[in-house]
Amino acid sequence: MTVRVTNEILYDIADLADNIEENFGSQYADLFEQEITDTLNRIGDNQNLYPGTGIFIAEMRLGRQ
Repeated sequence: MTVRVTNEILYDIADLADNIEENFGSQYADLFEQEITDTLNRIGDNQNLYPGTGIFIAEMRLGRQ
């Protein structure tokens, strides 16, 4: 099984962060972004630690532009 993190998913995450900021403030949006980034990085690290898991991350870019 392959898990792909696509640009579309990253856009959805950015939209969620914008919604969180709008409704709850930038502090919560920043916390959400950091937690998502940490989770995606762990997935990527696991791919390196356990080759053959089928996890692939495509161009991970998260944050405000």
